[in-house]
Amino acid sequence: MATPLRRLTPRLVQLIHRHGDRSPITKLGPSERSLWLAQLPSAEAVRAVQRGTAVVLDRPEYVDQHPGGGDCVFGQLTTRGMQQMQQAGEECRRSLLAAGGAPAIALEQGDVGKIAVTCTEFNRTLRSVQALLQGLVLGHLPQQTTAVTVGTRGTDLLLPDPEPRWPGQADAEAEVWNSEEVLARGPSFCAAADPAR
Repeated sequence: MATPLRRLTPRLVQLIHRHGDRSPITKLGPSERSLWLAQLPSAEAVRAVQRGTAVVLDRPEYVDQHPGGGDCVFGQLTTRGMQQMQQAGEECRRSLLAAGGAPAIALEQGDVGKIAVTCTEFNRTLRSVQALLQGLVLGHLPQQTTAVTVGTRGTDLLLPDPEPRWPGQADAEAEVWNSEEVLARGPSFCAAADPAR
């Protein structure tokens, strides 16, 4: 007869996730801007998810300069995206509490000092992780004295950069744009896919 396995409990949990629902990154016309502006969370909702976190930006200027960062409307986390991330945090919490072990004890005790967070320097990803933290732990604490630090150091390695970053990338992109398949689609396709062309 086989020996029954003892119940294993987690000692460490690592969550890797993408941001929640966001507005398009590409800039659209004025009517689309109005449509997406209405989908963004209020300043009060943003402050609520920021509660209990301290963001430490490795390069503060990068937030507004990176082409993938969006602007005040485009590339931003929507209200729906914020809700998705809070729900994801709640689901993670339920799973971790059910599994027991060190992560569950830390959650039950509200020991935020055992939480380490790394995030890219975009508003949508920062707000996503803040919303996830609200569902996971912060929203369950009556009062909090220690903030969860959200750091961005070294995250430039995680970013897909639309600017040529490796030798030969510009040539490879030019080869694609000049391929028979792309050229056969006509100038309207090229203009829609890459407005700079």
